Amino acid sequence: MMWFILFILIVCGICTGIAEDSACRTENNCDCCSSNPYDGSRELWDICNSQQVGWNCTYGCKDGYYGKKCWNKCPVYCTRCAREFGASHYPDYRICYICAEGYYNGTGVTDCSTPCPTNCAENQCDKTTGNCLQGCTSNWSGDKCNVCADTWFGNNCDIECPSICKDMLCDNNGDCIGGCANENFKGSKCDQCIAGKYGENCDVDCPENCQNNLCDRNGDCTTGCENEHSTGLQCDQCMNGKYDGCIVGHWGWRCKFACPTTCIRCDREYGNKTCYECAAGYYGKTCGTTCPLNCLHDQCNKATGTCLQGCTSNNWSGDKCNVCADTWYGNNCDIECPSKCKNSKCYRNGSCTTGCANDNFKGSQCDQCIDGNYGDSCDKNCPGNCLGDICERNGGACTNGCKPNFDGDICDMCAASYYGTNCNITCHNCLNDLCDRLTGRCIDCVNGKYGELCDKSCSAGCINSVCDRNTAICAQECKNGYSGDKCCVNTNGCEVCDTTTKCSKCKTGYYGNACSRTCPVNCAGVCDKDAGGCEFCKEGKFHGDKCGSQCPADCLDGKCAKKDGQCSSCKIGFHGNTCGNACPHNCLHGVCNKGNGLCTSCKVGYYGATCNKTCPDNCLNNVCGQHDGICNNCIVGYYSKSCDLTCSKDCILNDCIQDTGACTYQCHSENEPQSSGYSGEQLGGILGGTIAGFTVITIMSNVLCFLWMRRRTRDNNKETSIPVNPTYENDNCDNTGYEDLQFTER
Repeated sequence: MMWFILFILIVCGICTGIAEDSACRTENNCDCCSSNPYDGSRELWDICNSQQVGWNCTYGCKDGYYGKKCWNKCPVYCTRCAREFGASHYPDYRICYICAEGYYNGTGVTDCSTPCPTNCAENQCDKTTGNCLQGCTSNWSGDKCNVCADTWFGNNCDIECPSICKDMLCDNNGDCIGGCANENFKGSKCDQCIAGKYGENCDVDCPENCQNNLCDRNGDCTTGCENEHSTGLQCDQCMNGKYDGCIVGHWGWRCKFACPTTCIRCDREYGNKTCYECAAGYYGKTCGTTCPLNCLHDQCNKATGTCLQGCTSNNWSGDKCNVCADTWYGNNCDIECPSKCKNSKCYRNGSCTTGCANDNFKGSQCDQCIDGNYGDSCDKNCPGNCLGDICERNGGACTNGCKPNFDGDICDMCAASYYGTNCNITCHNCLNDLCDRLTGRCIDCVNGKYGELCDKSCSAGCINSVCDRNTAICAQECKNGYSGDKCCVNTNGCEVCDTTTKCSKCKTGYYGNACSRTCPVNCAGVCDKDAGGCEFCKEGKFHGDKCGSQCPADCLDGKCAKKDGQCSSCKIGFHGNTCGNACPHNCLHGVCNKGNGLCTSCKVGYYGATCNKTCPDNCLNNVCGQHDGICNNCIVGYYSKSCDLTCSKDCILNDCIQDTGACTYQCHSENEPQSSGYSGEQLGGILGGTIAGFTVITIMSNVLCFLWMRRRTRDNNKETSIPVNPTYENDNCDNTGYEDLQFTER
């Protein structure tokens, strides 16, 4: 009875609730069925009986599919899954026979859902054991690449073993496994010197005065001094009241040799071979070694070189200030440790020494999020549909892909062919079965259809009948003889279609309902779609609605207005709307106003609006004002606005001022002194001569007057005294400059 029920269930089919792959649901419904595995030559009717009720695939499914009709996809981590993978009533309903790359069957499971170990090279591992097949990524070792490779240790195997370890081999705590590489070292980490040695490389002999030849790493005697008269940490000083015979800085039998410059006090017998006190900045048996670079004030221990006064900055640490202080790293210890390191402590290479300060971080520098988290603070949970719950720190993109039926960087979209809240409903009637995740609306239509419901047909002129789902614009070129973005008309002149059968905009050079007519020959490209009127004329040299008339010949550059043919500018010598009138003859350079024909400037010798009047004859250089004819200057001898008045003949050089007629330099008459236009020497000569002549004439006139008056007095009144202050009547004399005189008869 049980077997009968099982048979009925298989034949009739069971709805598993798992989404079907529409790629398998084709016209014949058998595309995902496997053919006969023995000869591979079965026909469709033989590999499935799809025409029968309750049919199924005869020989099972192709890889990647399952179900009685093989319509369902296997999970992304499974290449070949059980036929009834999704049926929970079968014991092996989760069995995966072949794992996808990057996955294997984990302990106690057979569904290939366990990712390969993190450090497997190329993410390749054995499908049964999980052992890495292509080796490990850097610094890792072991079958599953989960232990540190030789010479490396630490939680992330990113710290090199101490170089002093033999063969650089150490355990996960950094302790040397095979001993020390140098016989002068000892200790679990080979960081101690053997007896009798000290120094950074444990290659310096302990001071000779150390008892039993024992000293610490710095060279200080640990068991006292061999000589009872010696003292000091290294037994290199004399007890009070004792000395070696020479003053400081000298040595030799007669103390005549100077110690080396780096040595303050040297051995009297051996001189530069043994130095008891070094100069600042030096250390060693002979004081020939420079103190470590970062010692404060260049002060270091004579024997070991350890810094005595600390380091030059807080970034350095260690006895010799040659290691980075806590919270610093880098070659110069000038980089702060990553803030995510616990207590902000890290190694010289920047790796955190004590793990991460926050449990949400991992990695050598605590710059990675733990699995399942992402974000700057690694405090955000990875998207719920990420496979393995692993995502990228920046943005949360799923690292290993998505769970079945989901897609997208953060697996927030349905995979192809699916939609719905859980992406478990198959899309219908859509190109490539792609539809909106929530509504199931097709992203695009199948070939030949467009519109919101993909229920409208593309234009017959589209190649392969393919057009844009929203605009109906053809996806490819038009068929021969069609034009327009929708290939709407069977002509070559359409550029933009209004519908799939009507053109709304013609190509340049065409017009008409179907854009089949050619624009007028003189159109500059575009013309009116309906009437063929030109928008612009070629080179601006034609006018009229269809640019059928040439611009007037005397338009500048032959250009005129399209509407009325009027010139915007004329050639030189012409004016008027169409430049058909010649400019007046006397216009300067033939230039006149385009609108009224008036001259801009006149030729020399003419004036007036049209330069038709002659300048006055006496204008200097024949130049006068264009508008009023007034001379700019007169020729010598004339004055007034028209230079038609003659200067006075008494003006020196016959020159006078144009506006008033006053002499420019001076008059010939003494009663009309004028300002001189002569130079200083010329004016002085003229003035001196004038004054001398005037003085001579005045003296001679007075002498003659005096003689004439004397004679008259003597003749008319010989016995009478001449009155005091007599009055003389002589219109030709000027006696105002003389004193009153009294005359008596002799």
